[in-house]
Order: sequence, then C-alpha cells, then structure tokens
Amino acid sequence: MQIVEKHLPTNCYSTKALYPKGIVLHHISAKNINLNQRYDNDLIYKIFVDYKVSAHYMILRDGTVWELVPPTNQAWHAGKSKFRGESGLNHTFLGIEFVGSDLDDFTEAQYDAGGRLIKQLMEKYKIPSHMITMHRIASTHKVRSDPKLDPSDRFDWVKLSHYIQNTTIFNSFL
Repeated sequence: MQIVEKHLPTNCYSTKALYPKGIVLHHISAKNINLNQRYDNDLIYKIFVDYKVSAHYMILRDGTVWELVPPTNQAWHAGKSKFRGESGLNHTFLGIEFVGSDLDDFTEAQYDAGGRLIKQLMEKYKIPSHMITMHRIASTHKVRSDPKLDPSDRFDWVKLSHYIQNTTIFNSFL
C-alpha cells in the first residue's frame, strides 16, 4: 500500500488534536460535477477544497492512498453524526473516503489498500473492530434531516472484512 501525503489546505480541517476512537467509511466521486470524470482524483480533491470539507484518507481506484489530513488532526467528514454513544464523530473518528459511487463496483485494489490501511490504523490507535462504521449508519434520519447514503450498496463489506482479516467487523451491517 502506497500512502502519498497530499494534505488539504488547513481551512478544510481543524488543527485540533484528534485521539481516534473509531473509523467512518465513506465514498466520494465527482459524478454530480462531471459524470464522465467522476473518478478524476484531482477534481475530487478540488471538491474538498471548494466545499471546505475533508477526510483523513482517500483511497483511489488504483489502490493508492492519499493522506489528506494528518491523522492527529480533526477532519470534517462526518458532519452531524452519532455512533455507539459518540456524537459529532469528526472529533473522535478517522474518516476514509473510497473513490467510487453507486454507478460502479469498487476495485480489488481499493479493498486491498483499504483493508491494509484500516488494519494499520486499528493497531496504531487501538481501535476495536466494533468502532468501525459507515457514514450511512452514523448519519441516519434519526440524527439529521438529510441522511447520508455512503458508501453505496455497491461497496462489498464482506470483501473488505476479508482483506482486513477480521470477518466480524461488518457483521452488523450484512
């Protein structure tokens, strides 16, 4: 897994310290801007900058991982959110964006890189498997009026969990 530091400008995240308790998984694309360039990494990066939002990592279609925000800082990825007694997950959860959408399957390279990254983060920050969630679980209609739907149904949780080598992680979502 190759991790490339491609940090966003600091006006896209908080420089407050983050002590990760969990991980929120997302997907992102540029399909609403240009359908034919929906997986253009630079265009997606520009979306983060233009909207002043962020995530700690973005996993490209080829499996390359971009570190967008240092994992010691708070990214703005979860918005109004709640999971397992934690509210406002930007303050306590790492955010990982998979480049993808509801139009296509995610790639094997992404599952491999994502699995390795998640496993590494779990070990480094002592994150238990039950503290990994998806945006659609943390930001439902019970929490916000505009519930989030990512990652899409095209995301294969079973496959990712095999890459992490812990098949119990996503059992509650299957």
